[in-house]
Amino acid sequence: MLMSKKSCMILCLIFFAWIPTLTANAQPKIPRTDIPKDLPKEVLTQVELLYSSDPLVRGKAAVELGKIGADAAGAMPFLLDMLGDTHPLVWRTTQYFFVIGETETSPGREAAAALGKIGEPAISLLPEFCTQLQISSS
Repeated sequence: MLMSKKSCMILCLIFFAWIPTLTANAQPKIPRTDIPKDLPKEVLTQVELLYSSDPLVRGKAAVELGKIGADAAGAMPFLLDMLGDTHPLVWRTTQYFFVIGETETSPGREAAAALGKIGEPAISLLPEFCTQLQISSS
């Protein structure tokens, strides 16, 4: 299911408005013990990887959650916590052992992209986002 342009714009605004208000958090702030065990196995595995000390592992986990799409809706609170993770990452595209392209990103950007790919269920995070934005701005 594709996300509407309006939903995509809202999620982009969330990401770019929130980033300056956060410090460079690494793992989600939600205690690891609070990860719901009833998440689908592939979602649970990726959510657990969001707690890695390695930013590359966190970024890849966010990408995988985005690939899962709407079925990864249970990961939304964890992805929301990742938006402030600004550790620099570089994705390299290779062909026949040669690097043919590079993309600069971060785990936080990949979390925002994953929320966008989850689609409409992510819109339910808007009230929480707005509340947190007000708290962190004051």
